[in-house]
Amino acid sequence: MARLFPNKPAGNVSPETAKVLHALRRIPGENLRVWLALPLGEQWRPALMVMQEEQSCHLIAVSDLSEAQAEAMLQVDLFAGPETTGFVPGSFVLLDRERLAFFRAEALAEAGLEYGGDRLPIFLAVAFPNVPQAQLDEIGDRGQIHDVQFWGRETIRSEPLIRRIEHDGLDQMKLPEAMVNALREKFSPEIGIPESLIPRVREKPDRTVGARLTGFLLDLDQEFLTKEDLSLSEEAGTVLREMRLRLVTGVAGSGKSLILLYRAMIQAKLYPKARILVLTHNRPLNGELRERFRRLCPNSTVQWSTFYQWCREFSGARWEIIKLHDRERLLRDLAGANSALAKLPLNFLTEEIDWIRDHGLATREAYCAVTRLGRKRALQDEQRAGVFLLLENYRAELDRRGLEDWPGAAAAVWAKVECGHLSPPLYDFVFIDEAQFFAPIWFRVIKRSVKPGVGQLFLAADPTQGFLKRRQSWLAGGLNVRGQSARLLRCYRNTREILAFATAFYRSRLPGEEEEINLPGPLEIERLNSGDAPRLLAVDSLQSEISRVANEIASALRAGANPEHFLVMQNDGAMVVPFIETLNRIVGSPIGRDLGDRRAYSPGVRVSSINAGTGLESPVVFLCGLDALLEKEAAIGLDTEERAELVRDNTRRIYMSMTRAGRKLLVTCSRRITRECLEPLLATVGTV
Repeated sequence: MARLFPNKPAGNVSPETAKVLHALRRIPGENLRVWLALPLGEQWRPALMVMQEEQSCHLIAVSDLSEAQAEAMLQVDLFAGPETTGFVPGSFVLLDRERLAFFRAEALAEAGLEYGGDRLPIFLAVAFPNVPQAQLDEIGDRGQIHDVQFWGRETIRSEPLIRRIEHDGLDQMKLPEAMVNALREKFSPEIGIPESLIPRVREKPDRTVGARLTGFLLDLDQEFLTKEDLSLSEEAGTVLREMRLRLVTGVAGSGKSLILLYRAMIQAKLYPKARILVLTHNRPLNGELRERFRRLCPNSTVQWSTFYQWCREFSGARWEIIKLHDRERLLRDLAGANSALAKLPLNFLTEEIDWIRDHGLATREAYCAVTRLGRKRALQDEQRAGVFLLLENYRAELDRRGLEDWPGAAAAVWAKVECGHLSPPLYDFVFIDEAQFFAPIWFRVIKRSVKPGVGQLFLAADPTQGFLKRRQSWLAGGLNVRGQSARLLRCYRNTREILAFATAFYRSRLPGEEEEINLPGPLEIERLNSGDAPRLLAVDSLQSEISRVANEIASALRAGANPEHFLVMQNDGAMVVPFIETLNRIVGSPIGRDLGDRRAYSPGVRVSSINAGTGLESPVVFLCGLDALLEKEAAIGLDTEERAELVRDNTRRIYMSMTRAGRKLLVTCSRRITRECLEPLLATVGTV
């Protein structure tokens, strides 16, 4: 079948346009691409654009002229003025022809191209689903109309249509990529990406003819996923009952967040009264996405929030969260009193009790009965009972102190929602970016906020980077994504050297990874633009690391670099503020910006912890503090399973951080363990 953009009609589509679209949809094969104009602007566009790969393009207007009206026109002097006949030819004879020709000329002129007459297979057509072809042929012959095709109702069937389209493309020069992109951009301006929106290294579309360059565009896969199932209708929900679901995964830098932003923009414009919510797992990503979206859709009422901020807003909860070091001390004391847990590492126990609550297991029986996947360490029945007792004692102590922790906060909200004491607000569209970090119990709450039947949940995720909530499946969160997911393979963010380096790092440490991953293949890496190889910056202490990176950035700023093109990622979140203070002092102005700050967006050098940096991107990334991460893997006292899990977590964390860089990646290192890990990989950058 032909590939449609969007795959289903969205917005107000006339019955006549729907007939033509239905015929085009049924054409077999994968060579035909059909665009339906979305009602997103005031500028006139043809109803449809059809491309047969690069062989031909048809710009199609659709008329609602009836057979009786066409017959009446044949009874009079069709081309006489209205003062003679009393009939205004209108769109049938004049407007559609003129508009189509003007649209074609303007599209090519905006790209610095010219229409080459019969040499270029860009055809104009007006479809008349209600009029016999014989009447249209007679009208065309009488009026000597040769610059536009008239398609009658006999032609608007799949077999005649494809014969017409294929015939038009014969003996014609192929459409250059420049023209294909120019036509796509003119017909679907909503897919244009402003250069200022997201710093990237993607090459602009080829413009080998003419002088003017147009901007970046979503590629065909990105556009399809952006426009897939956009409709907001009762009919969609009657079949799917609960809600509509879409999942997009892919390699780092493949445009998952971009698809989310553009999809939200289009749906906000198509349905201005719809309630739309965008959720992330942390504030830095939420702030970055919100700022990008504001540039695309400045007057939208889309709601932006992290999961916990959103829960606070609708539940009215005011949690006092226990500090991390106090939590560790409390759990260590409680676990030490339980002999069944004596041989289990503290971090394992901490993750296990969080896992219990993340999956909504409220009783010991439920926990002991569940199949525990994703951990190499098997627990005996006595140990499971001991873990659950630890959780109960821990919860009791938190209650006594009037404290809460984050997994407990989510579990408490779900408990109220499940029993009907609390109802989340309902939304038509809910978007989640970096969904791999969302716990199953979070999804249970979120699903209750999607309007039953008509609402849609859209997820963008990369399991390769899921080092926080990785021990879960989509099904565990109540999300059956089978048949509702798509995977993007092409990276646009990184240079060849950066992605090759990050991929080599991942594979060198997790060669037998069994979980779902989205690593690029050699061919995908090879097609990227070449750039600078990643650099290792030698430092000898934590303070010298801060000073070295701050001085590097200050020097670049003095040379005219844009402060917003720098992202500094600190392994230890406690180093974010000291780094900003050092940078501000060296530069002499408050140029550093803490992405975890709740205050409004402001330009500057962005600084974030690694854990809070997922989903971010920047032309230049400084990655700091890897020494501490890698040294923990060699700590005495770790058993085999614990070390393996730590290596997996750290590998995914570092891979994610490396792939934030678009043009330059600089990694600080002071100890041999880091140099020995990374230096050999630099030599393979050109061959991976």
